[in-house]
Amino acid sequence: MSPDSLEGFSRNLPTHRRRLKTSGEDWVRRILIILGCIWLLVGVVLPLREVLNRATHVEFIVKVEEPTEAEKLEDPFRGQIDVAGHSIILTREETGPAVYFDNKRLVLINNRAHFGPVAISISADRLEKVVYSPTGTLSIAPLIIERSPKQHWTIDGSPLAGKVTTIQRFIGLQNFFDYFGIKGLSQAGTLGLLVYISLTLTLSGFLLYSLVRPIMPGNRHGILTFAGLLLMGVQAVISINYLGNHIVDSNLARAVLNSLEVAICSTGIAVALAFAYAYGINRTCMPGKGFYRLIAMLPLFAPTMLYGLSLVYLFGNKGVITTGFFEKLPWLAWDIGLYGFTGVVIAEVVFTFPPAFM
Repeated sequence: MSPDSLEGFSRNLPTHRRRLKTSGEDWVRRILIILGCIWLLVGVVLPLREVLNRATHVEFIVKVEEPTEAEKLEDPFRGQIDVAGHSIILTREETGPAVYFDNKRLVLINNRAHFGPVAISISADRLEKVVYSPTGTLSIAPLIIERSPKQHWTIDGSPLAGKVTTIQRFIGLQNFFDYFGIKGLSQAGTLGLLVYISLTLTLSGFLLYSLVRPIMPGNRHGILTFAGLLLMGVQAVISINYLGNHIVDSNLARAVLNSLEVAICSTGIAVALAFAYAYGINRTCMPGKGFYRLIAMLPLFAPTMLYGLSLVYLFGNKGVITTGFFEKLPWLAWDIGLYGFTGVVIAEVVFTFPPAFM
């Protein structure tokens, strides 16, 4: 008899796992989570992408006008190129071709002129090439507007799409922080801040993963999670000190700080309420659990405007609770100061409660 078995009983455990059946409630929860992720993608990620694009790029409008051969016989105008708000005009005068830059006549030498940010080349009767070099502290690639061998206008080698075209130029990530009111950063400081942000996002992702998979290799006692929380706490202190030294008092910077304050308060309140609500449904024997679970999910399907309207009807200047049920119960009147920080936090808590509960 094998030493691993006694009286027909084997010490070997079965290797297959029993799969639990997925209930309809689990599928509904999964669908709601997917819909919440799609909502976050449309409502948060895409607008942030547009903000990043506008903060790191600048737009130049280019417009080209040329007269026909019949118009040249009746008018001395020979062509005009508008770029970045500047106007370049070629006319035919008694002394020969004349080029004007913002109504200032330029001196032509061998059919070429250079003034300020533009360099112009002409032929006997038309504009041939304009190079516009944006001025300023940021390094921006010049715009090259020229006529191709096939007599079509091109910008940076690409055909001009119509008479008016918008061209984008990358102006660097340094301007991204200027856009949010963070001044005085060098290119090296900008790169360091980006590395710092990447490290913070990595730590945040690790913490989320450790919460989803608590029994992960090397983290059975939560040591890595605690170390990540400690590092993020140190990062938070450094970030506050850093922003305090470089951020300026601007409307956009104030709006960003207000948004962070609202996010922290609403997240803490929503998570605490959702935990207590979920604990009562899943860990107690209270009756009507399905009904209460349905009530918790209702804000997820209500139009977002409904939150604001409900709060105004209840706590607005003429709201039911603010006026004490229309002055019938004045001792119950309560003005919470809806039109401000308090109202925004309440609306955010109502909006984020269902995802936190799930």
